[in-house]
Amino acid sequence: MRNSLLGICSAWLMGGIFCLPAHATSGSKASVIIRGVKTVKSTILIARKNEVDVVISGTIKDDKGETLPGVGVKLKGTQISAVSDIAGNYKISLPQSNGLLLFTYVGYVTKQVAFSAGTTTINVDLQPDNKSLEEVVVVGYGSVKKKDLTGSVSVVNVKDAKKTATYDVAKMLQGQVAGVTVQGSGEPGGYVSIKIRGTTSFGSNNPLFVIDGIPVNDPYDFAPGEIETIQVLKDASAGAIYGSRAANGIVIITTKKGKAGPLKINVTSYAGVQSISKKLDVTDRAGYQKITSAAEINAGLPVAPGNDPTNPKFINNINTNWQNEMFQTAMMQDHNLNLSGGSETVTFNTSLGYFDQNSTLKGPASYK
Repeated sequence: MRNSLLGICSAWLMGGIFCLPAHATSGSKASVIIRGVKTVKSTILIARKNEVDVVISGTIKDDKGETLPGVGVKLKGTQISAVSDIAGNYKISLPQSNGLLLFTYVGYVTKQVAFSAGTTTINVDLQPDNKSLEEVVVVGYGSVKKKDLTGSVSVVNVKDAKKTATYDVAKMLQGQVAGVTVQGSGEPGGYVSIKIRGTTSFGSNNPLFVIDGIPVNDPYDFAPGEIETIQVLKDASAGAIYGSRAANGIVIITTKKGKAGPLKINVTSYAGVQSISKKLDVTDRAGYQKITSAAEINAGLPVAPGNDPTNPKFINNINTNWQNEMFQTAMMQDHNLNLSGGSETVTFNTSLGYFDQNSTLKGPASYK
């Protein structure tokens, strides 16, 4: 119900006439007339009836009929929300008589329920999010389900990671896992520094790589196309089996395995170019001569012959931008051939790869 407006008129006040129009609202100005003289206006506050909110309540349970405490209940499209109590009961006040309520709880599928005028009770049953809870994660001691994890483990989306054009497993992790920092030297085939949760020692901070159960210090020549899954173990409890070598974290890699069936041939290939995206703004020959000549004069030194227009050795035919002389557009290509198959008793998976990356700095620097 909207706020109603009250009108007051023909009321006697201190021997004068007090009059307020019927269309006045709260905070309206009213005039007081005493003995025919209009006095200073004063503010009159009018009592109003508050709008009545819609209140919806109910009980939230799981798929087994057990009540769920701490479930978030929110009016979609607004910041109006409530939380279920220890008995799974909730109550939420809404400023509208129709809309959508969202029920969210960790490990359960978010449920959306519509309500309309006259609705006062909504009971909800939430279903477990089996897709995320049943995901298998490889850790130091073997494989466990994601819902059973007690340590800090991140699963890398290998499909997204392989979109990075690189020969290096370490560079594939860049931007894929929270708390993992990857920094390269920029040189083709150059060293890559990986830090999990920052710097932890004065020596090397690179994590331990474990490929199919075998610890490897520097798997930088490992073909990315051979990777099936990648897990990053961040804390001591997750990588305790590897002892002190796991002090900087662990990256566990599982490679592809052959499957029984006919021969499968998979070919991937790409080629591209690399260039310097932004170069420094530098002066031309005339500008450089002007600056150096001014510096020499201010220092009480003679102007260099090459910068003096009156000197026969004045340079006026050279205008070299050394950035253009140093940098180039570099080619990069990667080609992979994978063969897999086998029978019920014997399976195989083999691959052959070729990677070639030239440097953006002119010279013999390249990596194959």
